[in-house]
Amino acid sequence: MINDELEIEVSPNTLIGALISNMSTGDTKLYVSQTVIDNLKLGNYVGLYQTGTTYIELGRVVEIGENYVVTDTPSTVSANAGSYISMSFKIIPYMYINSPSRIEIGKDIPTGQRIPANTIIRVIYKNNNSTNKKVSILVEYLY
Repeated sequence: MINDELEIEVSPNTLIGALISNMSTGDTKLYVSQTVIDNLKLGNYVGLYQTGTTYIELGRVVEIGENYVVTDTPSTVSANAGSYISMSFKIIPYMYINSPSRIEIGKDIPTGQRIPANTIIRVIYKNNNSTNKKVSILVEYLY
């Protein structure tokens, strides 16, 4: 498991609006509809849907203005006004595994935020080498 990665997202790729002007490769400032502004918070991740179902993550939101958001990563693509914008919140954006042992997240935290009913949580494990592995995940929820 050494050098593998773990990522956990809540509400991945939730559609929240659209671009209101064209975006060029290298842009970090995106001009977006009011619904995007209303739904985003600093630290959320935004993405773009192009040609129907192609999803591209644009980065983490570092600034929210009156009709724009700024991401921490320059865009690797261009897009036209009207392209759909999505958001997600990453509980763990990038966790690199550096020891072959059990990983417990949040075990010693007495309380946490509630996750609304019918909310998707996505756990992504990236196997970064050519070795096949067994991975098991236990989610425990106390109420």
